[in-house]
Amino acid sequence: MALRGEYLTRARGVVVERMAEIESLIDLIIQEHFVPGGSELSWSFSLDVLYDELFSLALKVSILKKICPELCVGKQSPIARLDNMRRIRNDFAHRAVLVKHEGDKDFWVPDPRKPDQRLDFDKALTKFELEGLHVEKALRGVLTSKGVKLETTTLP
Repeated sequence: MALRGEYLTRARGVVVERMAEIESLIDLIIQEHFVPGGSELSWSFSLDVLYDELFSLALKVSILKKICPELCVGKQSPIARLDNMRRIRNDFAHRAVLVKHEGDKDFWVPDPRKPDQRLDFDKALTKFELEGLHVEKALRGVLTSKGVKLETTTLP
C-alpha cells in the first residue's frame, strides 16, 4: 500500500526522529574529538557550538569526514549511506507538490531525480531504515573506539 495521508505523516515523523538520533551520534563524535572526556567544557561546546541553530547537519557531516576518514571508504561507506539518508529525509520533508497529468487516476509526487516518475515513499522509507542501521552501527563503533559508553534511554 502506498504511503498516503496520515501514514505519510507518520513516516515523515519516523524519518525526522531517526535523523535526529543519527545527528546526536555525530554530535558526540565531534564533541569527543575536539573536547574529550565529558567535562564542563565539552558541555559548553555542545550547547554553544553543536546545538546552535545555524550549525547544520551538512556542516557536521563535513567535519565528520575530516575527523573520521575511515567512514568515507568504499561505495557503500557509512558516509555514502548517510548521504542517502539525508536525501531521503529531504524527500520526506520537502516533497509536497502533487501533480496529476491527463489520464492519471490520482495525484502523485514527482521524483526529483526522475521527474517523470513517482516518488515511491514506501521504497524510500525501507531504504532509509536499512541505511540507518548501517550508519548507526558505524557511528557507535567510532564512539566505542574512543572509549565512549552509550546508554539507551527514552525521553519522558
